[in-house]
Amino acid sequence: MSFVENFFIDESRLSFVTPVEGYYDIPLVIASYLIAFFAAYSAVHFIKKSHASVESRRVRHLTFLGSMIMGTGIWSMHFTGMLAYQTPMAHTYDIPLTILSVLIAVAFSWVVFANVTSLHFSSWAVILNAPLMGLGIASMHYVGMYAMEMDGTISYHPTLFGLSILCGVGASAVTLLILRYIYTNNRHTVKLHVMAACTLALAVCSVHYIGMEAAVFIPDADCRFDLNQSQFWTALAVLGTSILIIL
Repeated sequence: MSFVENFFIDESRLSFVTPVEGYYDIPLVIASYLIAFFAAYSAVHFIKKSHASVESRRVRHLTFLGSMIMGTGIWSMHFTGMLAYQTPMAHTYDIPLTILSVLIAVAFSWVVFANVTSLHFSSWAVILNAPLMGLGIASMHYVGMYAMEMDGTISYHPTLFGLSILCGVGASAVTLLILRYIYTNNRHTVKLHVMAACTLALAVCSVHYIGMEAAVFIPDADCRFDLNQSQFWTALAVLGTSILIIL
């Protein structure tokens, strides 16, 4: 069966197989949201600096740095959220695909940063960039999911899959509307910056956790299980690296 045929779950298959269910490590779930929030807040700060600068070279530097922080923050939230999901299926992560998911996050962040800076938060900035941001987050997430290596397949419920993308686009639109209000009215208050960061972090988390809810883990007949595998130290390394990048 091809990847495309496997992507969305065929409900008739569930009559013959039993999907594997896991549970979440709550501290890691909380940590995933916090890293997304701090990355988003830093990104808002860089956008503010970009708008305050009149030197094009400095704007390019700020755009690059902001997209690096936002992209790695988005990915760190995603990967920490993946590690927070405790499944008994023995699994590892494909390194090239994992790196690709990081690059996708950074690339989409750069495009959105560049557009928002050049369009000065016009109505077109929201219309063009909300879907772009939401689709970028979703692309990073589902490529990251595909990087999981296990003796089984991952399929998705179509409704929840679509909902994850819509939530990402919707929360991204709210974020951009708040940012547009900040910059068109020149109201650079901490409260508004925190609101924008909260909604952007919500966009990232909604795509990830709704996408995880959409996922159905179907083991192969010879699937290996490991009830003692722990991803704590890996998650700690990811979070620590992300914090250093943000700082």
